Amino acid sequence: MAPSNAKSTNEDVFEFVRKSEEAVLEVGRRWAETLSDFVPAEVPLAREMTKQVLEFLEDLLKIQRDFAEQVFDETTKAARKTTKAAKKTTKAATKTTKAATKTAKDAAKKVRAPRATKRPATKRAPAKRAPAKRPAAKKAAASR
Repeated sequence: MAPSNAKSTNEDVFEFVRKSEEAVLEVGRRWAETLSDFVPAEVPLAREMTKQVLEFLEDLLKIQRDFAEQVFDETTKAARKTTKAAKKTTKAATKTTKAATKTAKDAAKKVRAPRATKRPATKRAPAKRAPAKRPAAKKAAASR
């Protein structure tokens, strides 16, 4: 089963071909109308005109086919180039990342601080306590 974008591309191509064919038929009609004003409609002439129109359409179809093949070839080439470039970029990025990781690891080894040794526990003097606060009423009585 074709992918949905391929399906829409096919539909676009078919629509383009239909419009091209309609344009060619319109040219053929106008050509026939113009000639019919100057030349009487005779069967051999009509047959010759039909032959010429069909030969023209064959040439047009060959040109359209060649164009479609060129578009396909160029698209394929571009896709291959893009794929190669993407692989090359990925490879370079991987190489750079590995080098940066190695550099970071080397720098981390150089920067590491020596391990701290255990210090002997020291005895601290007990903290001094602030004097207890007196209630305001006792303060007032004491100051009299």
